[in-house]
Amino acid sequence: MFKYFLLFTLLISAGMVEAQKVEFYPAKLFPAKPYGGMEELERLVSQLMVYPEEARKKEIEGKVFIRFKVDPQGKARQINISSGLDRSLEDEALRIFKHIKWLTAKEQSANVGELDELQIAFDLRKYRRVVKKRGYEKLPEPSLPTSDTLITFSINELDEAPKIANASSINSFLAEHFKYPSIALQRGISGRVSMEFVVEPFGQATNIQIIRSLPGGCDEEAKRLVRKMRWESGVKDGEAVRCLYRYDLNFVNPGGEIR
Repeated sequence: MFKYFLLFTLLISAGMVEAQKVEFYPAKLFPAKPYGGMEELERLVSQLMVYPEEARKKEIEGKVFIRFKVDPQGKARQINISSGLDRSLEDEALRIFKHIKWLTAKEQSANVGELDELQIAFDLRKYRRVVKKRGYEKLPEPSLPTSDTLITFSINELDEAPKIANASSINSFLAEHFKYPSIALQRGISGRVSMEFVVEPFGQATNIQIIRSLPGGCDEEAKRLVRKMRWESGVKDGEAVRCLYRYDLNFVNPGGEIR
């Protein structure tokens, strides 16, 4: 069975490091597409992975295989997981997998084509490097109880919208961290980058997807900024929940304008 093969080294918000490997074998017919592509998929695994304690003590390593299909609504179906490893590693891989947001596509069908396959590697040496780089072993906990449904709500569905936590406002955050890309500056590029991303209960953005693109390094700068942001999560029914957040970042060159 012919499948395309993509192999990447994980990225985390502070830059590229040696980390757990993720292999994605899309089905030849109507493959699934994660929000933000493989770059964000790899980053999500690096953000979320918490190596199970018992498996870590026993030094159990290896790959977990997840086969699935994404339906036209962007929901993963027909999920099958296997590894031959400790069950706790399978459970952790499945937990991570359930955080992946998939692009919807009218041509996708749960009854057509082959299953996609995602492989998540558990490597203790590389995992320790990831933990050191990202700055936490266990996921940071919000002040409120966390919903275990993993439903991603829109802002309009929430009782309280997410708020930026590492600045007094998004504007003040941008005033401190924004850097106009040199290529865009030289070429006189102005415009708007529109993004969607999921604000997680543990206070970081995952699944960053560019909705409206701008050349000259503007997309990359927009993603860099979002990756640096820390959040107080959205709240629904007294619980910290996942929220799909849309943000527009304007790039205005001297003498330029936003269209």
